[in-house]
Amino acid sequence: KLKPIITKRFYISSYKDAYLGEKIVLIIEGKGNAQSVMKIIKKSELLEKYELPKKVLFVGKFKETPTGKIIRK
Repeated sequence: KLKPIITKRFYISSYKDAYLGEKIVLIIEGKGNAQSVMKIIKKSELLEKYELPKKVLFVGKFKETPTGKIIRK
């Protein structure tokens, strides 16, 4: 759902939360502004309320397997 609006490589993961158990996090390769990304995602209305990431993180370069797949740990 996010591929049309995020041009950089990204993946969705989760992190532990004391209250909810887990929260959704969006991890994007490169540099950027987390607040502006969240505004764009919300404005696009592509995701349902419970699909929205609670946090956006930027990573300089994703680590990859020898076949070019992203290592998501």
